[in-house]
Parts: sequence; structure tokens; C-alpha cells
Amino acid sequence: MRSLHPVDPAAGNFQGLLLAAHPGLRDPNFRRSVLLLTMHGSETGAFGFVLNQPLGKTAAELLPGHDRHALLERVPVYLGGPVGHDQLGFAGLDWDTETETWHLETHLSLDEVGHRLNDRPNQVRAFVGYSGWSAGQLEEELAQKAWVLVKPEQSTVEPVSMNRLWFRVMGALGPTYKLMASKPDDPSLN
Repeated sequence: MRSLHPVDPAAGNFQGLLLAAHPGLRDPNFRRSVLLLTMHGSETGAFGFVLNQPLGKTAAELLPGHDRHALLERVPVYLGGPVGHDQLGFAGLDWDTETETWHLETHLSLDEVGHRLNDRPNQVRAFVGYSGWSAGQLEEELAQKAWVLVKPEQSTVEPVSMNRLWFRVMGALGPTYKLMASKPDDPSLN
């Protein structure tokens, strides 16, 4: 991962940006999380999915006996966030070369999932839950330094070592973030 720089929250629309939990964020729902913001507006709030919390399961394991079992076995499942844990949704990731951001197309049908798996198998995911903020809430959390906005790289969403994504992002943000990310949860263990 190349050197990354935080995006200024005053930049406006955060859609397509990564939202990395600041090393000091202790909220268990988002600790050491990296999210892809799929929607953001000053009037509507923000919506996104955690990218680095794989559940170690496939959609077939969550939907046993489904008639499309072979297809569902190829779709990894991630915890998308603390809202809507009773919902399983399918999504496809698309890299936009013009804006150099990832877009997440949600609510895919199983037919769409099948087509995408044939074309781009590493860019299809299932998510249990999602993350959402009401209007102004995310901006307030950014002002409190709970999050760092980051422009993604094309390699960001590769499923290889997804559980190390937060550490990779922090390290790419520079030595200060890397040092903060490496400190133990309990300083007395140091």
C-alpha cells in the first residue's frame, strides 16, 4: 500500500472514501475498522459497510438448503456494521478509474451475484448488517477525531489479508499513525 494521506472532512461528499477508525476509538462496534462509505450527504447522513470484519463463513453457510447453494459457497460474508444484523445483503465492488474510488453496488439479486462472480470473483461480498449515521453525526465524529477519512487504493478491497487492512491503512498514513496503531490496548503490558 502506497503512502496515504487523510482527506480533509471539509472536502464535502465522502462517498467512495474509506473511513478508518482512529487508533484511539474504543467503540467495540468499530474498533480497528475500515469502512467504505457508499452514501453521504449533509441532509441525509452517511451509510457504509465495514470491509475488514470477515465472518469466516460463506453465504451458503448462512442460507443452508438454498437452491443456489453452489453459487452461495463462493460468496464470503462480512460484518458490515452494527445496524440490521438480521439482514444479509449481496454487494459488488467496482473500481472507478476516473475518480479513483471504489463503489459498492448493494442489493444485488442472486442472478447479478452469479454474473459478477464469473467476471470479478474477488469483488463480490455478502454483508450482515451495515453502518449508518444521521445527518451531521459523522461530521461531528470526524471533528472529535474518532475517524480518519482516506482516499482508497485499487488494492484496498482485495480479500487477501482483509483482517490486517486497518493496520495497513494506519501504516500507510505515516509513522505517527503506525506508532499509535501498534500500542497495546493495556499499556501496563508494555
